[in-house]
Amino acid sequence: MRFVKDAFRDRLWRLIDGALGRHYTDPTMSGKRAKRLLCLCGILPLVVSTSVWAGRVNDVRAATLLPVRLCTSLPLSSPGFGQGARGIENSVALATEEWRSRFRAAHLDLLPPLTMDDGTPANRNFDPGQEKLNAKRCVRGNDTLAYVSPMLSAAALVSEPILNQAAMLQINGITTNAYLTNPLGRKSLEPATFAHRLAYPTFYRVVTTDVLVGPSEVAYMQRKQHAQTYVLITDPTGYGTGVGTTARAYADRIGLRLIGAAQLNYGPPSTIASSANAVADVVAAKQPGAVLCGCSFTDLIAAFVHALRRKGYAGPLFGPDSLAPQPGYNYPFTESDANIYSGAPGLYSRGAASAFRSAYRRRFHVPLQYYDALSYDAADIALNAIYQASLAGTLRGTRFQRRQAILPYAAHVRWHGATGITTFDRNGDTRHLTVSLFKAHQGSWLFIGRAPEVAGVSPTD
Repeated sequence: MRFVKDAFRDRLWRLIDGALGRHYTDPTMSGKRAKRLLCLCGILPLVVSTSVWAGRVNDVRAATLLPVRLCTSLPLSSPGFGQGARGIENSVALATEEWRSRFRAAHLDLLPPLTMDDGTPANRNFDPGQEKLNAKRCVRGNDTLAYVSPMLSAAALVSEPILNQAAMLQINGITTNAYLTNPLGRKSLEPATFAHRLAYPTFYRVVTTDVLVGPSEVAYMQRKQHAQTYVLITDPTGYGTGVGTTARAYADRIGLRLIGAAQLNYGPPSTIASSANAVADVVAAKQPGAVLCGCSFTDLIAAFVHALRRKGYAGPLFGPDSLAPQPGYNYPFTESDANIYSGAPGLYSRGAASAFRSAYRRRFHVPLQYYDALSYDAADIALNAIYQASLAGTLRGTRFQRRQAILPYAAHVRWHGATGITTFDRNGDTRHLTVSLFKAHQGSWLFIGRAPEVAGVSPTD
């Protein structure tokens, strides 16, 4: 037992000598031992107080960081759009995580995005009332500085005026309705900008509009398919008519000759069948180099394609992204239906930079959705604008003033992102006029690359 006590005593003095930076000496020298003990007792409070002081400094630093975050409003609960919405949610979260350390160095505490749901579980749509509430909730937050949403153009028509009056940056890579950035709609959609209370628009998008789809497909017909003639088909919707109108104008410019036109009618199954057969007769009689269908309804398109093939037309058929619907819809054609092409605004995520695709897969372990890369770039541009305003010392004042300070850095950005280089025109539209092309292949859609870029076509025409 005495041996154990002596060993413990020796070990204690060794620790004391080590704390003083001295070699271990004879523990029987009681005078020196006492001096060492006295010295150690003086050091310990200093060490403890220094540690406490450092902790308090860290607490003060954390308290002085300005909390900031993005908002998202997506149809997460909608059966038709939930999968795509979750992909957008993931992309915004990924961008946020990647910026967090830079924000902290700029004395900003970047919080996770405020994620809100504007979907309706009962159908494939969104709830306008909920989108309005979501926009107002984001506006009320002291830490919310940008709105990377919504997913649907119709929802943007609801939230855009609310956010503009609060000077809040709204940016996304999803909404493709040309009216959202058209100066003719500025008074109602961006009233604060229209009244010159703001020097910049608040709505920006990294995806181009539906206006570019028809011209891009016409360019592909002529340059890649070597078509010299085409037949134009539309449906009664404004969307279908709009695609057809812009396609025809561009075809006239480049010398692709229109040799026939017809309209499909939508209604009960009997109406769809008779209309599809009648229009297919027109096409079969003309045998054009290609057909462009400005069509909106998947069942109407499927009936028309089947009628075309039965009546002997095997040439290429082009249409907008309604031919290649989002997850949740059935593939509308049979595997034998070849030579069918669909164009969609923006760059498909699988054509985006490999660094983004790899980072997304590592983080979420799920397949990429169409708009993920575009939404990632949108979030990056919003976060960069906040970051640059902070570095410039302008991210201060009231909520309105802080949000207003961000806008120039979005309006004048030149962003090298996952989908390419993004800059904006004075209306808030991207100058990156990309349309992705898909081909029907063995019961699914195969991404075949970008359509040829077209010159002289405005996204808001």
